[in-house]
Amino acid sequence: MTTNRIKMILRTITAIMYFIALSSLMTYEVAQTITFEQCLGRVAMSVIFMAINEVLVEVIEYKRRIRRTRIKQ
Repeated sequence: MTTNRIKMILRTITAIMYFIALSSLMTYEVAQTITFEQCLGRVAMSVIFMAINEVLVEVIEYKRRIRRTRIKQ
């Protein structure tokens, strides 16, 4: 699997986490069918996964840059 495909998958997961966080907030504010604790839990989970995904994308980019500089030298 290419690094671009992996990055695309990670960014897609990040977008899904954004959607989960926003939909949880909207559900709590508008419909109030979930408790505040459930809302906070979902938002916290989403933020943690988004942070992990962004770190993974940066690691992939860093490894790619290192590989390119080694090839050029």
